[in-house]
Amino acid sequence: NTFMHYRIKLVNINTVINYSNIISIRLSGTEKTKVSIVPNPVRDMMQLQILSKSSSTIRLVIFDQSGKLISSRKFEQKGRSVIILDDLANQSRGVYFALVYIGDKIYRQKLVLTR
Repeated sequence: NTFMHYRIKLVNINTVINYSNIISIRLSGTEKTKVSIVPNPVRDMMQLQILSKSSSTIRLVIFDQSGKLISSRKFEQKGRSVIILDDLANQSRGVYFALVYIGDKIYRQKLVLTR
């Protein structure tokens, strides 16, 4: 486990220095999940890359700039996953937003579609 230790240094108007008690906080960053979509800008095919220490169901939802739903898909993920997608192949050039749901976390990616 990783811990972060904090204490506060207090300096009053007379420059007298006091320190608070040390507080330890456990960091949960050891199970960090990384999500990326490459390449970006996207031409027609893209890769959803997920690096995680746990297995879970992934839900990918893609919206256009107006909020219109373009695509919604589910995948099973174990550890590192690379998923090749062509969800934007028939769409117009522009900016799109991908929401990736993994467990109780949401990851947001901005995509630029070029031709």
